[in-house]
Amino acid sequence: MKLNHDIYREAMENVRISDKTGKELLELAAQQNRRHKKAFKTQMAAAIAAILAISLGVNGICYAQTGKNVLEMFAALYDNTDSLASSKTYSTIAEGANKSGESIACNNLKFTLDYYFYDRKNGEVYFAVRTDSLDNTPLDMERVNEHYTVDVKEGSSGTGNWNSPIYNDARDSAIVYYHYMLEADGEGNFPEKINFTIDHIIADDSQALQYDMTYDTEELGAIAMSPTGELKARYADCSFLPYCDSKAKITSGGFVLYFDEDIIEDEAFHTDKFFPFIEIKMKDGVTYRIGKSAEEKRTSKTVPLYDVNGKLANPEDFSPEEAKTVETYTGSASEKPLPENVYHIAGSYGFGGGAEGYSVYSATFHDYFIDVDDIAEVYIDNVKVSLE
Repeated sequence: MKLNHDIYREAMENVRISDKTGKELLELAAQQNRRHKKAFKTQMAAAIAAILAISLGVNGICYAQTGKNVLEMFAALYDNTDSLASSKTYSTIAEGANKSGESIACNNLKFTLDYYFYDRKNGEVYFAVRTDSLDNTPLDMERVNEHYTVDVKEGSSGTGNWNSPIYNDARDSAIVYYHYMLEADGEGNFPEKINFTIDHIIADDSQALQYDMTYDTEELGAIAMSPTGELKARYADCSFLPYCDSKAKITSGGFVLYFDEDIIEDEAFHTDKFFPFIEIKMKDGVTYRIGKSAEEKRTSKTVPLYDVNGKLANPEDFSPEEAKTVETYTGSASEKPLPENVYHIAGSYGFGGGAEGYSVYSATFHDYFIDVDDIAEVYIDNVKVSLE
């Protein structure tokens, strides 16, 4: 599959379809996306981008030249691509994304920042990185990613997600899409510019790294990313939570909430107590969840351990009833069936250093992209909170 869009250009310019057909194509693409999950994301993102581009064009969402690349990014990062049909947030990113093209080279590799969207108001950044083999030998991105790491300086301690590499036909070029929720500085602000960097682990690139070893690293270079636009956010009042007198900020890609720094002195700080269970209910009946529910917190007293055959190795840590439910490994909690129209959206979340005097709880939304205009209600630890 080619990463460039030449194979689609003629079709894009000449196809004329009805609004009804466009919506049907969009729904078909979304259904295929959900059906194939990660395999679909890594192999077919460009194909779904072509279908979405036709559908979105018919349905009135316009985008700049960068927009087709952004379509591909959304198809690779998110399962619910059908939400793009009416998303003003998608349109803002597609039209506002800045083409970069700046590169950092090392040995046989060249890393190119293709394009990015940096929202300084909310501390959110989307960007695409292309890795090229300079002598055209096939890439092994798993090995590359062991020795070279992508970082975002000034706020890099925030949470983020990215898709698996998408290769071209010759496998001498691959692209990865990234989304990060950054952390504010001591004044609660985000930097005027953030730096995309490549760090090289100083070791033999042809050898697998030993994970029990410590290696020196070198920063190969930095490429500045300036603000490109602002995304819409909604705010939920969470002042009833212990050590919290602020409002949670919800964007299409993440959730941020600040607590008083005194929380770190509480004995229960390192338990689930201060990681709230969040439910975001949409107007169409879909519910998105972050964190563990109160029931899950109550029953998750310890972590089940398994032997090489997948059998429970620490049954003594559980009651007989609990042991029955965890006696065989069946996947992570996020992989277990959920009620219809209920989805986990936070693949990574946790506490970190925030503005002076505060600790920040942040979550990056994985797999599902939400349109904040369509949020109907927000519940924090099963308590309905006011929404702005």
